[in-house]
Amino acid sequence: MRHTQFLVFEISDRCNLAGRHAGRCPVSLADRYGALDTSRPLTDELIIECCEKAYHELGFQGRIAWHYYNEPMLSWDRLRTLIPRIKARVHEATFLLWTNGTIWPANLMDLAVFRDIVVTDYDAQDFKALVQALPGTRIVALHPGLDDRALCRSQYAEERCQRMFTELIIDHYGNGHLCCMDFRGACPLGNVWDAGFEQVVLNFLEIRDLVSRYPMSAAAPRVCRFCTHRMAQKAYWVHLD
Repeated sequence: MRHTQFLVFEISDRCNLAGRHAGRCPVSLADRYGALDTSRPLTDELIIECCEKAYHELGFQGRIAWHYYNEPMLSWDRLRTLIPRIKARVHEATFLLWTNGTIWPANLMDLAVFRDIVVTDYDAQDFKALVQALPGTRIVALHPGLDDRALCRSQYAEERCQRMFTELIIDHYGNGHLCCMDFRGACPLGNVWDAGFEQVVLNFLEIRDLVSRYPMSAAAPRVCRFCTHRMAQKAYWVHLD
């Protein structure tokens, strides 16, 4: 996992902007998990165990993050106790917050537990107070249009995709995902509750090798070969040795 920048645990399945993005963002879809197992939400202890294995056994050097199609700050009370528990067992762990910027704690300095904060800013907010409160945190503001990944079309192409070097996503119920485009799990990687974290990682790395070569391997998952949201170049969010 040493070339993976984020290990993402979807800390909840809720977003406060789901209604605003209805029909466009997958979080608003009743079937957004497809046929994946949604019977067992991730527990804090399971997340901690996965973090230990990632850093201590599988070569991970990147950031732990909490976003997927959810809003992590809806779970701030949980995160503010979970993050210190991870640090106690994985001293080298570092954390990233990716948020829509609509929910902040009363004391902004509490967010100093994050090495990086990325705000998907839909409302042209002012982040001066955040920057002043967190001089040691890298803060990045993105200004996109409304998320429309629920509307993506399919079209075959041979171009490779480098997105799997950005993140490994474990959704709120323990299912591994190729990336945010395969939110229904058309190519399931397994569930950490059943297969174990190591097997999910091995499945992820095997497929990453198929989709990141040019031309994309004919053995790559169909959802990748027909994806129109490919990442042709690696995105360097985190410096990895």
